[in-house]
Amino acid sequence: MNFILISVKSIISLTLINITIFLQKIYKKKVIFFYFPRKKLTKKDQLYIEDLLENIDDNYKIIFGHQLNEIKQKNFFFLFERFLPYLFGVDIIISNYLCDKFPSKCIKMYIHHCIYDSPLTEKKKELETALRFSNYNYILLSSNFVVQYFSELIKKFPLSLANSIKNNTQLLSTGYPRLDYLLKNSDKNQTVDSIIIAPANYVAYPDHTLINHLEEILDLLLNNFNYKIIYRPHPANKILDFSYNKNITNKPYEIAKKYENKKNFLFDLSDNYLKNYFRSKFMISDISGTPFTYSFLTIRPVIFFSPNEDLFRKEHANLNHFQDRNKIGVITNKVDDIITIGSEMISDQKNYSKSIYDLRNNLENINTSKNIIQKIIKNILN
Repeated sequence: MNFILISVKSIISLTLINITIFLQKIYKKKVIFFYFPRKKLTKKDQLYIEDLLENIDDNYKIIFGHQLNEIKQKNFFFLFERFLPYLFGVDIIISNYLCDKFPSKCIKMYIHHCIYDSPLTEKKKELETALRFSNYNYILLSSNFVVQYFSELIKKFPLSLANSIKNNTQLLSTGYPRLDYLLKNSDKNQTVDSIIIAPANYVAYPDHTLINHLEEILDLLLNNFNYKIIYRPHPANKILDFSYNKNITNKPYEIAKKYENKKNFLFDLSDNYLKNYFRSKFMISDISGTPFTYSFLTIRPVIFFSPNEDLFRKEHANLNHFQDRNKIGVITNKVDDIITIGSEMISDQKNYSKSIYDLRNNLENINTSKNIIQKIIKNILN
């Protein structure tokens, strides 16, 4: 669909949403508008967000906005972010990735998409990211140690900016709704026949990505393990209109194209990662927060490939993400070590399982985040 047509569709959606809001106000209902600002990440998160806001109260109207043209559901509207300021009557807007535009005169809430205090971005972009956070009235975080991470991040900046963010934005520990949803809705009875590689967004973390060693890792795994090797690029690196026949310059696709004819290679572009998580013996990742979600969900270990471990230690040694990696897996910066580590993980699943269970059981508000978040929204709006 060309730009003019989708712009027209977005304008039509804007009109329909405003009419819907006007009608709800006649019945004195509060309007909760959830917006998915990241096109490539929308379908990955859609189900748990719908569940999170489900049955919140008859006094509220839930409306969803997104930029993914293929969603055809009631109360879901295709809407460019730049049109958000022209929505009127929204009581609260919620997003789980950062927005830069908002409806006028509404409360702004952000639900952080990561379960751990994993680095938000590379160091040089921290100030820019903090400024974007300061647009929100409330930031909901998985636990008190992630609240502490955000607080420490804010303190790094000039006093006037730090005070401005603290005065405008409340940091709240609520639990992690994505994990709660997945724990209740996952089919765990999968045949375990694979190893999954799931790196972070290589554009966001150029110093810590495994993407530069991915071909070495794939060659090693394919030659030494009789398992399906699943490569799942970070959703932010996906090309939605994908074809191997096109001239692709995106790194994940260049690499996948090289291996597409290998019998035991699978390039996973699916919106739902659950099946391939549960069919895998272990995960290989880098600086991503995904390994903690994976381990807490499957109770299986992770190889953290850390090509610049000394730099990671220097920049992030105080983070739980850094300190707890060895509780759910093993850290290495040597490709050749992956086979030995992986073989030990396969034969020693029970010991890893106990450590992962213990760490997961220490999480705050496990299986209660939905009730907590709904209560917070009601309290704010009332």
